Amino acid sequence: MYTVAVYLHDRAYGGPEEGGWYYDCAEPVLNETWALRLIRHFIDKEAAHAYEDSIYEMVIAHNRERPDISSVASEGRYDVRTVEHVQFPYFPTTRPHYE
Repeated sequence: MYTVAVYLHDRAYGGPEEGGWYYDCAEPVLNETWALRLIRHFIDKEAAHAYEDSIYEMVIAHNRERPDISSVASEGRYDVRTVEHVQFPYFPTTRPHYE
């Protein structure tokens, strides 16, 4: 099963090592009506990716007023993703650590 959904992609502070470091994270957008209407489930991976491609421009259009994720004013940017299960995972699934 493949699920196509809208995610909010942002950066999170990882820690103070080497002057500070950040990592990318994403969470499913489940509180916006427009995003909920776009969620679709597929059995076929190619069909899921075709649908993802078809809604990509519509999803990123919601980023017009949002600063880039590298900005301190960032509230995240919308993206569309295909995930391989029905549940909506957050990314990353575990918080990274500095090495």
